[in-house]
Amino acid sequence: MKRILIGVFVLAFSMNVFGVSIGDTFEDAQGVVYTVTGAASCNVTGYNGTAVDVVIPSPVVVEGVGKFNVTLVAADAFKSNTVIETLVLPKTVTTIGEYAFWGAPYLYKVVFEEGSKIEEIQARAFYGCTGLMVIDIPTWYTSVGGDKEYFPHIRDKAFSDVPNIGYPTTTKDKNYPWGARNVNGLVDGYLLYAGDDTGKTDLRVCSTSARGEVVVPASVTSIRARAFKDCVRMTSVVLPAGEMTVESQLFKGCTGLTSITSKATVPPVCSFYMESLPEFEGVNKSIPVYVPELAIPVYQAAEGWKLFTNYQIYTEPEPEPEPEPEPEPEPEPEPEPEPEPEPEGLEIVGIQPSVGSMKVLREGELYILRGGKVYDVTGKEVQ
Repeated sequence: MKRILIGVFVLAFSMNVFGVSIGDTFEDAQGVVYTVTGAASCNVTGYNGTAVDVVIPSPVVVEGVGKFNVTLVAADAFKSNTVIETLVLPKTVTTIGEYAFWGAPYLYKVVFEEGSKIEEIQARAFYGCTGLMVIDIPTWYTSVGGDKEYFPHIRDKAFSDVPNIGYPTTTKDKNYPWGARNVNGLVDGYLLYAGDDTGKTDLRVCSTSARGEVVVPASVTSIRARAFKDCVRMTSVVLPAGEMTVESQLFKGCTGLTSITSKATVPPVCSFYMESLPEFEGVNKSIPVYVPELAIPVYQAAEGWKLFTNYQIYTEPEPEPEPEPEPEPEPEPEPEPEPEPEPEGLEIVGIQPSVGSMKVLREGELYILRGGKVYDVTGKEVQ
């Protein structure tokens, strides 16, 4: 079996006189591994890349050989992958194999290309994808009668242990990736809100794909239990200024959390606080917690919040100054008009003394000297 490195969209490699054979593998610049399955088809069989966002092309063009349509994401292709976050699959893919994405904790979004006719998602294909928020599977119509919507076969436990999606969405509007519908609510960024309204008041969960700082919008008034559970790549969280309730084990397992900011002067109410299920279980209680200065004593006495020992003063960042408008350029001075050229071969003369046999001309009058003769302005020769 040959293994070939290729480009992303045009796959170029040195081939022998017999070309490629079924079972040959090649890898594109993204790190996606393909295996040839037929004269014009191939499967995705692995991923060795470092990019978090991956787009699978189809057809895959092999320079000097031909085109290969991608029809299958093979079993175990992305199993236990801890890099990939978003994946776009071409419409030629009809099957997702067993364990294809098993245990990929940061896979957040899977989008099927417009016109996709995915037929089957095999057993445990997305098992344990705890961060998965959006999987957009377009419905399509069967050829029989043309009026019946067709949904792919979802095999045994294909979406087991995928808490944030429950069951794959089906949508005809193509507003993905952001704002795509999820059966459990509305997805915006890494956050999932209960219900499908645009108010975004009830924060249900944050995807474990989230990394860096996560800012909870000002519209949120309640955060569900374990909303940020196991968001190990989240380093800081910012809570809004309004009144809010939070439920138990809010930041459980957030081992990478290095700071919390709460803009509210009244601490978010720990609504289901219990010593056995504390809201901040697993969080280092010595990390800085930034709150308004006058509210520090209130937080230090509030249930749940009093466990933290390092309160710091939160101050609103000053808005960036608006850039000064650029001065308007000064208008360029108009050029002075060029003097009109004098007629060729003419010389205007005024009062002149006698030169040789030339007589003195009359004072204050203009004359023309031409060819040794003198003329007045009417062209009459002056004697």
